[in-house]
Amino acid sequence: MDKKKVNILMSTYNGEKYIDDQINSILKQEGVSIQLSIRDDGSSDGTIEKISKYKEEYPEMITVFYGDNIGFANSFMYLVKNCAKADFYAFADQDDIWEKDKILTAVDKIDKNEPLLYASNLKVYDTVEKREYMLFSESEINTIINKFNNYCYISNPYGCTMVWNENLQRELMKIDNPKGLTHDVWLNMVAHYKGKLIFDSNSYIHYRVHGGNACGATPKSLINKMKKYYDFYFVKKKELGISLRCISINKYFPYAADDCIRSFAVYRKGIFHKIRAFYNLGRLDVGWKSVMKYRLLMLFNKF
Repeated sequence: MDKKKVNILMSTYNGEKYIDDQINSILKQEGVSIQLSIRDDGSSDGTIEKISKYKEEYPEMITVFYGDNIGFANSFMYLVKNCAKADFYAFADQDDIWEKDKILTAVDKIDKNEPLLYASNLKVYDTVEKREYMLFSESEINTIINKFNNYCYISNPYGCTMVWNENLQRELMKIDNPKGLTHDVWLNMVAHYKGKLIFDSNSYIHYRVHGGNACGATPKSLINKMKKYYDFYFVKKKELGISLRCISINKYFPYAADDCIRSFAVYRKGIFHKIRAFYNLGRLDVGWKSVMKYRLLMLFNKF
C-alpha cells in the first residue's frame, strides 16, 4: 500500500540551537511519506543557513518559504494556507524532538471521512527547572479532555501535537483565521464546530522548555508559575483571549454561541455586561481555581 502523505508545517525563528534535532526527528518518521514545509519568520541567527542545507540535501521532501517577521501564529497560518496538498497535516515547533511513530500514530486514529483533529499529551523536558514530566497526569486527563471538548474558548491542546486530515483542511481553507487568535486556537475551534477532536493521553513528542519558547508549558513550581503569570499579564500586558475567542465564535459559528459565550464576548461594554459574564463564569465546569483565575483577570481587563 502507498504511504499516506503528511505535510509538516514548521515556523522557525532564531532556532539554530535546537533545529537540527527537530528536523532530523521529522525526517525519520516511519510508516508515512513526509513533506516538510518551513517558513522562516525573519531569523537573524544561523537558522536560515541550517534550513538551506537541509533543503539542498532533501530537495524533494522540503519546501522553504522566507519572509519578514510576522509572528509565529501568522507564520503558521501562512503555511496552512499556502502549503502543498496532502492526506494529512501537522504543526511542528522548531525545538522539540519527535518519536519515530508520532505521525503514524495520529494518522491511524484520524484516517476517516470526516473533519478530525488529533492532539496528544506532552513529555516535557524542562531545561529551566531541570526535570522531565508528563504535562497532563493520569488524574488530570478526564478534566483536560472535558475542557478541550466543551470549552474550546478556554482551553486547547498544544499546537505541536496537532495532526489533522484533509477533510478538516478543507474547512480551514474556507475561512480566514481571525486576527489575534493563534494558529492552534483557531484550528481547535474549527475542529470543535466543524468536526471532532481526538485526544491521545499518551505522548510521542519530547517538548523542550528552555526559556526562549514562543509559548511554553506552565511551570510546576508555584513561585515560577506566579512569576510567569505576572510577566505575561502585567509586564508584557498580554490578555487571556477568552473574550476574543468568543467574539470569533459569535461571528463564524453563531449557531453555537450560548449565553455564556455571548456574555464573555461583550463583557467590556459596561458594568452590566461584566457582572453578567462574572456570574456566567461560575456556571462553567472547569474547576473553581480556573473560575477564580478568570474572574480575577476579568477585573483587570485581561480576560
